[in-house]
Amino acid sequence: MKLDRVELRKWLLVSAPARARGEFVFLQDPFATEEEREKVETLWKSAEKTLRTTAADEPTAARGWICIPTGGSSGRTRFARHDEETISAAVSGFCLHYGISRVNAVSVLPLYHVSGLMAQMRCLATDGTYVPWDWRNLAAGDWPTLTRAEEGWMISLVP
Repeated sequence: MKLDRVELRKWLLVSAPARARGEFVFLQDPFATEEEREKVETLWKSAEKTLRTTAADEPTAARGWICIPTGGSSGRTRFARHDEETISAAVSGFCLHYGISRVNAVSVLPLYHVSGLMAQMRCLATDGTYVPWDWRNLAAGDWPTLTRAEEGWMISLVP
């Protein structure tokens, strides 16, 4: 499966200038507290230094320019590196695992969270429908109105 949807390509190309300069793009919670921003900035600096140091030795040095924070539920935030190929592979694996070709998803997670981002990427890559929804509404029993979909609907949650 190739990521050829126009919207998805636009999303990935937003950071193309940084990629062309050999830089990395780090996603972050826009509503983070000052303390959280400082913690992530420290992680950025450490990650960038490591990435730059090892990039020359890696055969896939050009890969992994989108850095998504993950591991927050374990208490240790780190960055997962992704690019078009890794996102495409993740979408393909997801579809293969569930035996579907189109993903329709309700997402209660933000796009700077790996599970929130991947829910949208799966929908974009497979021409599915993406419905962002507030988790508080979902917890209160307020579900979005969903159209009938041959392949059904998915929801991405983090415990």
